[in-house]
Amino acid sequence: MEETYESDFDAAAAAYLAMNRGWVEVLQEIRDILQPSRLVVVRHEDRFKRLELLQHLVPQLDIDPLSEPRRSLNASATDRALLELQTIHRKGEKLTRMARRKLIKDWAHDRETLGLTEFTSRENKAFSIRYERDLERISQEPGMVLI
Repeated sequence: MEETYESDFDAAAAAYLAMNRGWVEVLQEIRDILQPSRLVVVRHEDRFKRLELLQHLVPQLDIDPLSEPRRSLNASATDRALLELQTIHRKGEKLTRMARRKLIKDWAHDRETLGLTEFTSRENKAFSIRYERDLERISQEPGMVLI
């Protein structure tokens, strides 16, 4: 919703639920195209801080002189920012990446939930079941390591 016009989130949510392609298929495609010796996948809820992950992936690397980034480059838009972005997209206007980031930053303080992108409890349950099923499949995939 940050980069494209979405007129009906409920319909989009239904489309997401109906998708038959999930994380497993995306990762299979990445593996097949890049052909790495192994593809390391980190469970979202178990993700490391950046330096911990780097240390895990490259154990011999001395991370002492390194520091965590001061800010996240992947800030999600608040509902108010999404409203603004959708208004711009609806008009057919385009934003540069920097302008989009600025708008998201400008509205970051407004944390009011407007219900724009909330899934129902039933949808959340369906996504959770799919996620757990995908994790199980990923753990069995040749060339993939789930940590």
